Amino acid sequence: MWKVLKGKLRLDSPRESPEIRVVPGIAGRWFLEVDPELPKARVYRID
Repeated sequence: MWKVLKGKLRLDSPRESPEIRVVPGIAGRWFLEVDPELPKARVYRID
């Protein structure tokens, strides 16, 4: 499970079954990505 730490995800239109990815950043940070063209939300693992 992941929780958003910083940022927001706003989609320009509804998506049906989007491919969600958690991608690594620098310094051990992780980001939630729905579309590579949109800003990502910083997340951390909670389980």
